[in-house]
Amino acid sequence: RGRYRVVLLDEYQDTGYAQRVLLSSLFGGGVDEELALTAVGDPIQSIYGWRGASATNLPRFTTDFPLPDGSPAPVLELRDVGREHGRGEATVHALDGVSLAIPHGEFVAIMGPSGSGKSTLLNLAGGLDSPTSGEVIVEGKRLGGLTRASLAQVRRRAIGYVFQSLN
Repeated sequence: RGRYRVVLLDEYQDTGYAQRVLLSSLFGGGVDEELALTAVGDPIQSIYGWRGASATNLPRFTTDFPLPDGSPAPVLELRDVGREHGRGEATVHALDGVSLAIPHGEFVAIMGPSGSGKSTLLNLAGGLDSPTSGEVIVEGKRLGGLTRASLAQVRRRAIGYVFQSLN
């Protein structure tokens, strides 16, 4: 923990229960706020079921590695997100400094008048648009800088989106 500041866990769905306990005791518990921990995996591919591995391990990541206060890591987090449209005098600040964290299992309603940035926020959270400032994090993965293919993979695995025209 002292040597490495970033820990990457590959194919987390193939982690057995004993491995999850070991990894959580080494890197979890929120004891090191400076440690960056990321897991990747494919919920459709779990090949080590015989040792207790399961695709259900992916959503367990947020409880295996909670925040320093013991609460589950957020599934969706926006940190000081801003989104501007246009330039110069025509610039529209759709979002300005929005921060929120939604933990696993939480249901959230975002309400506001027309034009207040609700759809912009959803487009940013879903990786369909990029913020002008700040960062969007889905299941511990920062969306900024991801390739189109990587964004598509995150959306396919972790995000359900019902567009207004389909509702």
